[in-house]
Amino acid sequence: MKTVSAATVFLAISIVCSLFFVIRAIKNRKSIQSTQLYNIILAVIMLLSIAAAGFFRYISFPFASLALGALCFILLVVIASNDAVYRREYMALKTQMELVQEELIKAQRPDETAMRAKELLPVGNTFLIKAAEAIRQQTDTAGILGFINKIMIEQLFADGGVILTIGEFEDVLSVKAYSGTYPPPYKLPDDVPHQQDQVATNFRYAEFPLNNSFFGEVARSAQSILIPHAQEDSRIVINGEEPFLMPGSLLTLPMVYRDTVEGLISLSRSANHAPFTESDLQIGEILASYATAALKLIYDLQDETELNTIENETDIASRIQKILLPKKLIDTTDLNFSVLFNQARGVCSDYYDIIQSQRDRLFCIIADVAGKSIHACIVMVMIRSLLYLITNTAQNTQNILDILNKGITGKISIDHYASISLLTYIPAEKSIEYVNAGTQSLLLWKALTKKLIRLEQKSDPIGVDSKSVYTCKKIPVEKGDIAVLFTDGVIETLNGRGEPFGLKALAEILVANASLSAKAITEKINKQIRTFIGKTAPHDDQTVMIIKVK
Repeated sequence: MKTVSAATVFLAISIVCSLFFVIRAIKNRKSIQSTQLYNIILAVIMLLSIAAAGFFRYISFPFASLALGALCFILLVVIASNDAVYRREYMALKTQMELVQEELIKAQRPDETAMRAKELLPVGNTFLIKAAEAIRQQTDTAGILGFINKIMIEQLFADGGVILTIGEFEDVLSVKAYSGTYPPPYKLPDDVPHQQDQVATNFRYAEFPLNNSFFGEVARSAQSILIPHAQEDSRIVINGEEPFLMPGSLLTLPMVYRDTVEGLISLSRSANHAPFTESDLQIGEILASYATAALKLIYDLQDETELNTIENETDIASRIQKILLPKKLIDTTDLNFSVLFNQARGVCSDYYDIIQSQRDRLFCIIADVAGKSIHACIVMVMIRSLLYLITNTAQNTQNILDILNKGITGKISIDHYASISLLTYIPAEKSIEYVNAGTQSLLLWKALTKKLIRLEQKSDPIGVDSKSVYTCKKIPVEKGDIAVLFTDGVIETLNGRGEPFGLKALAEILVANASLSAKAITEKINKQIRTFIGKTAPHDDQTVMIIKVK
């Protein structure tokens, strides 16, 4: 009796393989896993089964069953192996995705130090306002030192703090401000009773040598020192077991101004409070830089002008202005600088500077302050100090001018405003960003196209309206390009016939001498201006800053 034909069996196998092939193809569209090997095996089995159905037309059922069983077994092994690989790859991918999600969550979580640092600009502004008041009222620095000390204690959640300064002709540190509770880190004299007020009085009038003391170590190294657990530090003396004598955590910060240590700020937390952290150290260093800028400004003005003895206001203002201006513009790897500055007696309205407080950005500033003499200088002092504070943060060029405007507007009683040009050079991108307030503008010579561009944006001067809006322009620069910042005193200067020098004359000098160095260009401009005005005295300061790309 004839049994089931082999053709029927193999056709059945090919149909089964076809179904599996179709199902797997549909799954592959929804899965990111690769099952190419599995699909190839199914296709081969399907084709072999169809071929076998044609070649073996009559085979007994037992043989057909055996063949069918063997093929099904192979098929099941392949399916099981493929699914096991799929599960392993799926679990590995799932684990990887979970790790990525954790990293994203961490990246989005706000950094404590960054959040605290955002709140520090108003504190720096407060320091500057106090400094301006001290200058106007001709008071000594004791008041502002005490104010700074209390602010430092509040901002860093300390229990006490001291400020020490270095004597001009002495190698000692003297305590100038003392607040709160600060266990003395030095050995108390034997005759000082262990009473809190007596200990505080001794500390308040103490002096420390630079070469042999804990405070002297900070002053010599110009590096901050964080001591989380002072009782375990060999540099710190424990004078007794009384709570006010037991040190906890100490944070000592040098006050560095233009690479010179002017003094230091030291803060203390008691032993039963959480110690200072690295975040506190970073915040403390920012605040210390703000305080140092305000203090140094007062010291420079007091030393240079001798406000209590000099009676001539014009001379005072002129000397203050010279103090605020940089002594020399130093070239960088990419840029060549030069400045022309002609001071008009009794005016004192122009300010310029180059600030490189960050490695990735360099700031060039020119300002023309409204008003004359001392009033103009006070505004100039505030502008300069705020700029040094703001450019030390991660604020972009546009925000720097916005924060500066808010910091100036309505802060002191005199009428004050200023036109400002701010140019930021970004070395990594070989580009400049430019923003201006008021009537200032920028001339930009493009060496490649031999064209001169004027960048001017209509906006309010700073100090007029705290809601004023400023916009920034970004331009790539190349070797030979020249940026020119200037004040109105240059183009509005008059000759004997009452004719202005004009922007056109300035532009023509730049175009004719673009191949020269920055210094040579300023010399050409200065010579041309002096020839033009003759014996006529200038009525306003004249400032031109040349920035040439190397």
